[in-house]
Amino acid sequence: MSEKLAILVCNTLVPEIKHVIESGFYPDVVLKSYPTHCMASSMSLDKIDQMISECHETFDKVIFIASGCMANVNEFTLENSNIKIVRLQQCFETVTGIETIYHFTQKGCYLATNGWLRTFEHQKRIWGFEREDALAFFRESMKRITLLDTGIPGNSTKTLEAFSDYTGLEHETFPIGLSHCKHFIHSLVSDWRAE
Repeated sequence: MSEKLAILVCNTLVPEIKHVIESGFYPDVVLKSYPTHCMASSMSLDKIDQMISECHETFDKVIFIASGCMANVNEFTLENSNIKIVRLQQCFETVTGIETIYHFTQKGCYLATNGWLRTFEHQKRIWGFEREDALAFFRESMKRITLLDTGIPGNSTKTLEAFSDYTGLEHETFPIGLSHCKHFIHSLVSDWRAE
């Protein structure tokens, strides 16, 4: 039986990473996801352990990609060398460099990707804002929405406009493509295959 790698990511990152895996040569890689926790409390250590354990029972290696929304992962201790935690400063480091992220966030931009936009309705439920509250919150803390356009198929324009309307913020599009994401995934998979 050939070995299999599971990559476990937040569901907002799935569309881009799935596109990369399906368009590359990764028959030994399976993508798994966990629910988004943007602006919500971090997932408990027990839940993180449960997700990783379930994957580890089925796959030879598990790579768990986490960011700031998973602050508890810093306290997670690994007892198995076949589990790797990749701790990013910001989740969109999977699709672009941290310098680009900082460039836009320092200008007061709320970042989104095409994949993130697919979870917009879910994000609204997590935030729990009525539209008036959303307008006040986002206008107070942000200047505009910046779509880091990865170019994956789908109708991001309509959802971006709905997000802009909900927050009262203007929006812009900054094309980034998927080259960074391809390199990110290829590096993870190559390191695992080399082991």
